[in-house]
Amino acid sequence: MAYTSSSDLSNVEALILRLRELANTTIEYGYFGKQYPANDPYGRGGMNVAEMAITHEYGDPTGKIPLPARPFMAASYYSYFLNSFNRAFQACYASVFLGQPVETSIRFITAQMKVSVEFAISNSNFATLSQWTKDRRAALGIQGDTPLDATGVLKNSVEIRVNGVVMQSIGGP
Repeated sequence: MAYTSSSDLSNVEALILRLRELANTTIEYGYFGKQYPANDPYGRGGMNVAEMAITHEYGDPTGKIPLPARPFMAASYYSYFLNSFNRAFQACYASVFLGQPVETSIRFITAQMKVSVEFAISNSNFATLSQWTKDRRAALGIQGDTPLDATGVLKNSVEIRVNGVVMQSIGGP
């Protein structure tokens, strides 16, 4: 006589594999080789957007341009993305736990990251534009006085990399 009990662990094993895949995923965001368009009103055509992003983040180190630090990347991460990260992580974990592909979770996280940069540029309480900058914008025919958003290039050029591959849109690779 024998008494046995068994459990099907295939769902648990599949979950562990999906969690390992998620744990081995590297997500980066920033400016990866994007350039200002040739018709940029400030004359930055061809300039790497990352260079301008660094200058805006930390201010002009030379002091030649009256440009204060406006740490939009730091703000996007610490003030916006981290505030929603717990919810994002819970949603991702639940998604993976329920058998959804890991890519679904990654797309959700990357969408949150991209939106956080756009939101930081549009909504942070940065130093107001100097009169010099306002006059320069007016002379170039640029409307508005929102710092970092004269042409939209900085806000709209942020990219997300997943394991070194640039996501082409919020929706996927």
